Amino acid sequence: MGVADELILSIDVGTTNCRAAVISKTGVIVKIAYRPIELLSPIQGWFEICPKVLWGIILDLIKTVTAGYESSLRACGISVQRNTFITWKKDTGEYLHNFITWLDMRSTSLCESWNNNCFISLGRWAAWAIGSIVRSRHMICAASFNVKEKAIPMRLKWVMDNIPEAKKCQKDDNLCFGTIETWLVWKLTGGKVWATDFSCASSTGIFDIWKLTWCPVMTTLFGNPMNILPEVRCSNSFFGLLDESLNLGFSIPITGVIGDQQASIFGSQ
Repeated sequence: MGVADELILSIDVGTTNCRAAVISKTGVIVKIAYRPIELLSPIQGWFEICPKVLWGIILDLIKTVTAGYESSLRACGISVQRNTFITWKKDTGEYLHNFITWLDMRSTSLCESWNNNCFISLGRWAAWAIGSIVRSRHMICAASFNVKEKAIPMRLKWVMDNIPEAKKCQKDDNLCFGTIETWLVWKLTGGKVWATDFSCASSTGIFDIWKLTWCPVMTTLFGNPMNILPEVRCSNSFFGLLDESLNLGFSIPITGVIGDQQASIFGSQ
């Protein structure tokens, strides 16, 4: 194949299905494959994904679509559902629980308690008053802020409160938090890169969209430790190389990571 036929590996992880494709620079789909994702519900209102099963699906899809095109692949791009997360041990990669998806409702009581707290209500009023006077976007946004089950803070608080090993690993600086793209980059690079992008970080509820960094105020409020959060990079940054230990027959750079809704908007242009 010539330069015009250099190819890109695309990986998309949704809520109920996963797909991989080999695409030309002009956007032509050369090969594509799909696999369903099983949602687990061990308790009513809980919705999880087994990371071992998901990893097996992703590897199988990659091998299926890249067979015969290994020498023509130049880069890899990843798009994902947002707000589904997992935690794992930094030193071994061992996960502490299944992926807790954005559909999960285990934090409902925590959210209700937080939203109805009188001190929080007073804080909202104060934020509105101060924001109106000084015209602070931060303050005005804070005045209308309510936590919801689909956002990450309370589900992550649930993990830290209910899984003793998570708290122990965090104190030992041995705990990694990641939404699907962060975990997938970690796995694909052999644990060399622990990072997310702005589009995925911005929907977590603990990211400052003006300063483009994790917000220490929000993480403190929700009990989400700062030392477990990944580096945040631009969506079109270098996210490492596919590790040779994967035995894929090629090692290409991951040069794009983005949330699926943002990817859809970009792709429609």
